[in-house]
Amino acid sequence: MKVACAGLNCLDLLLIDTDPLPSPEGVSLVDRISYVPGGSTSNTAGALAELAAAVDVITVVGQDENGDRLVSAWKNAGIGTRYVTSTPLAPTALSTAAVYRNGKRGFYVCLGTNAIMTSEDLFGPFFRNITILQDYTIFHFGYPHLVNQLQGEPLADMLTAVKATGITISVDVNGATADETVLIPRAFEAMGVFHAHFEEALLIAGRSLP
Repeated sequence: MKVACAGLNCLDLLLIDTDPLPSPEGVSLVDRISYVPGGSTSNTAGALAELAAAVDVITVVGQDENGDRLVSAWKNAGIGTRYVTSTPLAPTALSTAAVYRNGKRGFYVCLGTNAIMTSEDLFGPFFRNITILQDYTIFHFGYPHLVNQLQGEPLADMLTAVKATGITISVDVNGATADETVLIPRAFEAMGVFHAHFEEALLIAGRSLP
């Protein structure tokens, strides 16, 4: 099995063992910090690499130090990066995650390249490079609600083109909303696997708990 992972990517800056700010302008001490790959692209690819699966990421990072950190971490984890491109038009996405002593977390996120990434960045104009996926079994796309230019019709167009290569598509959502324009019916028709936690599934389906 060979998997291609695309979608939201970011570098996570973890503020480990801290407390919520006492006020909006307050100060909270942090015991230690750590940089780790984050986002659906990194998390899925990393888990698959640990299981000894062949996995590559197809995504865009910024031409900056955080982009270098992210690509280096992917390579060190055994994740293929030959289809990672860089752009000067936006910074690499950064998620600053406060890991509180009580076990909860809080996030500040700069979407960076995720806000401008398009299917052309991943597969070239008019999907002319979509044939690279013929080497893969599964195409995984994560967090479309946070990838601004790959929602609605553009997302459906991309998933339809990917499906035409004959591989299975999985889509994972995070930050889902009730906005029906993000995941349109034509996008769902291309999916083989769809993952959402219960509350997100209710939002997307326009349902509520009884």
